[in-house]
Amino acid sequence: TLLVSATFPPSVQSVAARYQRDPVMVSGSAPGTSNSDIAYSTMIVPPNQTVPALVNVLLMDPTAKTLIFVRTREDSTRLADALAELGFAARPLSGDLNQRERTATLNAFRRDQTPILVATDVAARGLDISDLEAVINVDVTPDPEVYIHRIGRTGRADRDGWALSLASPNQMRRVDAIARET
Repeated sequence: TLLVSATFPPSVQSVAARYQRDPVMVSGSAPGTSNSDIAYSTMIVPPNQTVPALVNVLLMDPTAKTLIFVRTREDSTRLADALAELGFAARPLSGDLNQRERTATLNAFRRDQTPILVATDVAARGLDISDLEAVINVDVTPDPEVYIHRIGRTGRADRDGWALSLASPNQMRRVDAIARET
């Protein structure tokens, strides 16, 4: 039985202990050293200015292959539609898509026909797109492991990547806590 994960919290370790005999842990990097090829930054943005701030970031390189994380399915559709109305080639990726739609969306993203995906955490789990340039967290996650999974979508295959979190002033404590823990 093989378990693969970017993180191994105690809950996953207990499952491994229960179902595996003589398990061997293979680690790609020492704790605290992963994702060294990703530049991290946080932009403090008033809550009602998130979309204009995001647009300004995207305008720096409108063709960059970018994965934007939001909290809900509705948020992914709403934000992708808002970006499309502003002229960006953006599509949502969420659990609302059937398998055919999901495959078509991912293929368009891989072929650079749609350089921007707006996704939920569940929809983006396991995505392996080697040339993903940027990850933008529109919704700051309270969970450091989720943050690691999100930003780990970029900076792959010997390429550099960058990760940006848009945070309101009220969220800065949470951002600082995640930075310390990760």
